Formats: sequence, C-alpha cells, structure tokens
Amino acid sequence: MAGEVAIIAKAKADLEAAGVHWDTSCDAYRITNLAAQRTPGWKVVEKTSGDNCQGRKVDGIIANGNLYDILVGAGPPNNENKPSWQLVGPQNALVALDPYPWPDPANRPDPEPEPEPEPNPDADEVLRKLEQLTRLVLTMDAKIDALAIQSDTNTKKIQTQIHDLVEDLEESVQQYAPLLICRYNAGGGTPTGIANILGGLFGRSKGK
Repeated sequence: MAGEVAIIAKAKADLEAAGVHWDTSCDAYRITNLAAQRTPGWKVVEKTSGDNCQGRKVDGIIANGNLYDILVGAGPPNNENKPSWQLVGPQNALVALDPYPWPDPANRPDPEPEPEPEPNPDADEVLRKLEQLTRLVLTMDAKIDALAIQSDTNTKKIQTQIHDLVEDLEESVQQYAPLLICRYNAGGGTPTGIANILGGLFGRSKGK
C-alpha cells in the first residue's frame, strides 16, 4: 500500500510543481488520471452522475479487479486531495477506462537558460570607434566641398562662354549695322529685301 500511496503523492507533487491549483473536481481528477497514466494495470472509473470529471470518478482507481479510493477530501468543498489507498470492494459492474493521454508534467522540457547579458564595451574601444567616425565625417565633408567647387567652376565656364557669345554678337551687330541699313534702303525697304540681306550676312559669318 505504501508504494501505491507514493505513486499518487508523486503525481500530486508534480502537478503542483507545474502550477496546478486544487479548486475543482477536475483539478483533483488530474491526480487520479496522472497516477493511472504512470502505472501499468491501473484504470480510472466511469461515472456519469454525481461528482465527476468528464464522465470519470474523481478519486477512483481500478486495479487487480478492485476499486480503490485514492484521495481523501477530493475536490470541493475541502479540496484536500490527500493521497490514500483505500479498498472499496470488487470492481463488479464498474466500467474501467484508460486514463486520458494528457501531457505528463514530469516530461516537460527544461526551460532554456536566460541569455547572458552583453558585456559593457571598453572605454578605450568606444573612444577609438568615435575617432573613426569623426575621421569618416571629415572625409565626407571634404568630398562634398570638392564637388561644390567643381560645380562652381563648371558654372563659371558656362557663364564665360555665354558672355563671350554675347560680346561676339554685339560686335557683329555693330560691324554689320551700316551695311544692313544700306542694303535695306537699296532693296526698296521691302521684307524680301531684308531677308536677302540677312541671308547674306549669315553666309558671310559662316565663311569667316
């Protein structure tokens, strides 16, 4: 009998360690079910009326053709659930059932260890990283300034070319203005005459 009580007590202790509380009849039945799961030849008892858990007797085990009460003060209102092994009598017409295949709390995997905290960086290492970052920023600034100077130089070149073109145009206008007026008057002051004069001017410019 001591061996049977030890099995029941171990089932209760393992459930308590897993966080089970003894509040309901089904809480108490978990002790009965787990003890039967762990012990070959033990069955639970069908009970469909009165105090039961999912159609099972809360504190009954059938073993070797006999019925045993295995918990004292099982379920409400006492919720004592004290392990016991009390012979009630022969099984007779009682229906023996296999226990539910619920997870055994003893087979739970061990929790993974907490990761170790990252070590604090060395002060010298931090300063070295900051110096590297500072040099990188200064290099980027220098490159940006160089690009800006190059852009300004190109802009000045374009402006100089435009200025030169404008001066050339002004010089050409001053050079050809007297001839243009003369030819215009000679052509009778007509649109056809001015077109012929401009065509001749462009032809001369291209020939230069």
